Amino acid sequence: LKLQEQGKIRHLGLSNHAVNRFEEIRSIGGKYVVNQLAYNLLTRAAEMEILPYCQQVGTGVIAYMVLMQGLLTDKYSNFDEIPDWYTRTRHFDCKRTERCRHGEKGAEAETIQALQGIRAIARECGVTTADIALKWAVAAKGITCALVGTQNLKRLEANVKAVEEPLPDEIIKRLNTVTQVLKDKLGPSLDIFESVGNDRTR
Repeated sequence: LKLQEQGKIRHLGLSNHAVNRFEEIRSIGGKYVVNQLAYNLLTRAAEMEILPYCQQVGTGVIAYMVLMQGLLTDKYSNFDEIPDWYTRTRHFDCKRTERCRHGEKGAEAETIQALQGIRAIARECGVTTADIALKWAVAAKGITCALVGTQNLKRLEANVKAVEEPLPDEIIKRLNTVTQVLKDKLGPSLDIFESVGNDRTR
């Protein structure tokens, strides 16, 4: 706060803070202008509490992991093809990799069902799964911008082009519907790498 008052810090931001931790930090003073959160079609916990809260207090939200580490692309045809480093989240059974920390059974059936629905809608719209996932994320209420990793210039250009044309509201609603069961299964916990009881964002 002192550094901000001295003009040495222009803006303050947070990463992965749920409402109670955000409130605790804000009580110290200073204006926190942004909160960075994992947010994508398969990881919608932020919608339950923190996104509405950030809108209420005037804090922007930067979405990261928008393509869910490649899961929201057409790169993998089944879960066995996914590198174990990417199967550490609560979407997957913890027995799938020794790198897992959450200790839960995961939500693999619900994740597969959601992916099938997303891909079907993408095909119907004549776009890739990645394109529709990006369009959906940047259209979400309260999302200020999205961080999207890429491995080459061609994909970067495709990502930029994907968000130039917004999704119709009807398609957004359908995407929300086909991912609702997974959203309910994973619940409001923002920490997708730890168990609900060990959620580090709270």
